[in-house]
Amino acid sequence: MRFLFGFYVYFSMLFNLQAAPEQPNIVLILADDLGWTDTAVYGSTYYQTPNIDRLAEQGMRFTDAYSASPLCSPTRASIMSGKWPARVGMTAAFGHVADARVTATMPTTASPLFKAVTPLSATRLDTEYYTLAEALRDAGYSTAHFGKWHMGSDEYLAKYQGFDVTMGGGGYAAPNSYFSPYHMDTVPDGPVGEHIDRKITSEAVKFIREHKKGPFYVNLWLYDVHGPFQADEDLIQKYEQLRDPDNPQNFPLMAAMIETMDNCVGEIMDTLEDLGLEKDTIVIFSSDNGGLVDEGNYYSDVPPTSNAPLRAGKGYSYEGGSRVPLIVRWPRRVKRGTVSSALASSVDFYPTLLDATGVSVKEGLELDGISLLPVIKGDSQQLERDIFSIFPHYLHYTGDGYLVEPCATVRRGDYKLLRFFARGPEGQDDLELYNLSEDIGEAQNLAASMPEKASELNTLLGSYLEQSDACVPFANQAYNPNVRLIQVRNTYITYCQQDAPYVFMFNGNPLPYKEITVKLRLDCVTPGKIFWTTRDSSLLRDNTVSFTRPEFDLNGEALFEIGDGMSDVKDIRVEVYGATEPPFGGIALLKETGEEILSVDF
Repeated sequence: MRFLFGFYVYFSMLFNLQAAPEQPNIVLILADDLGWTDTAVYGSTYYQTPNIDRLAEQGMRFTDAYSASPLCSPTRASIMSGKWPARVGMTAAFGHVADARVTATMPTTASPLFKAVTPLSATRLDTEYYTLAEALRDAGYSTAHFGKWHMGSDEYLAKYQGFDVTMGGGGYAAPNSYFSPYHMDTVPDGPVGEHIDRKITSEAVKFIREHKKGPFYVNLWLYDVHGPFQADEDLIQKYEQLRDPDNPQNFPLMAAMIETMDNCVGEIMDTLEDLGLEKDTIVIFSSDNGGLVDEGNYYSDVPPTSNAPLRAGKGYSYEGGSRVPLIVRWPRRVKRGTVSSALASSVDFYPTLLDATGVSVKEGLELDGISLLPVIKGDSQQLERDIFSIFPHYLHYTGDGYLVEPCATVRRGDYKLLRFFARGPEGQDDLELYNLSEDIGEAQNLAASMPEKASELNTLLGSYLEQSDACVPFANQAYNPNVRLIQVRNTYITYCQQDAPYVFMFNGNPLPYKEITVKLRLDCVTPGKIFWTTRDSSLLRDNTVSFTRPEFDLNGEALFEIGDGMSDVKDIRVEVYGATEPPFGGIALLKETGEEILSVDF
């Protein structure tokens, strides 16, 4: 009997040694535009997030975690590919545009508005990348994606990138409406008034219940808290009563959206606990970029949130743009209530989850991220690594210049360097250096007082840009500081005074009109052409109407119909050829009824 028992123990040990590695379930919850301090556990005194707080109490909260970009699509690409956005070529949030590009390209010239020539970002996540979902599915996982994707439509949908089940997973930057009908071809309409995040969360819960024997990998990528700002009226009224004018976070709509998001997190947690799966499931909660803080944005005339004490927010290369919440709960491996200051990035999710599940990295696959598992398991307090980012684009014109200028950054230890491309007076790059341990708000630029540290980090950043094959902005020889840019009614109207032609450009979120009348008043009447794009047609050259001198009356005014009657008008460009002096007297956009949408007099 003793021999048989010993024989049993021996073969049991041998079997255990040879058994497949453990395969915990995975739920990756990604909020949209949620700032670093937008939850109570990260310091908010206005927003109420009991479920996210509970998640942090049961797991590990990272204080120095970053999205790979200050905008959504690049970060999402980093998660799915395990590569820096620069290497993927997706450096801007263009996953919704009609023009499908899987690589970034670098123009040779740019508009005279810009100091730097900047790249044209990829708009799709190339299906050639071996995604995290494909790696896990090949390892035996059932995979599902619910919610925002924003890395392309058609053949670039999430369902073609490794997911067995999808809802959402299309090119939409945001829901057309948070309440059904959604008017989205990737999210079926539900009962009138149904909330889109509650819908996709219910579908995620259903998937988890159907695959409770595991292993499963679920993306729950919520649409909250991105615009359009919509929430249940009772929640809005709740936070209206709690407003404190001295609190920089005091926008009731945002608070209501955050509570909705938090309830979705709670529903996932409750489901896992109800099924007895909480110990065997890795739950990751994070955000795709920092909180939106600009007033006069497309969705709100007031700042939606505040990232204080961090500087700036979504779209910016400062801390407020990309320092984000990150919580990891895995009861079998993560000690409850722990806090880590280790540097982490969304590009690390891929290698971390492969490491945690025992799945080998595919032969020949190079990942830019590193595994956070040693930190998560408590084996290491810090990791030897640097955090890089590049946002090589312009955003947010104020009248005195762009608030967001093309920039690349590196953080090593406590120090962070920002390289602003072609910002200097002679078109040279401009450096800013900050010690985040002493100056988390990035108020004191140390580049001049610590030139050796700035040079060291700038060299490091240059190596990253070269190794990641980044499209790097350079000085624009056509830059003209006299070009005018006028902001009108939360949209942008651009007037470029070039030698020929003279150009007027209106850029905005899609207007809620499928047909518009353009009213032109020209002081110098010469031939020209009107171009426009729609939500479904993003190339200006595809939609045009020409005009000539006889079409204008004695006051130099003429009306032109644009739009296709099917999709909302977006961008409008007017070119006037052969003028010997600035031709524009005024431009107005009119509804079919003749009512003015907006106008500008030059």
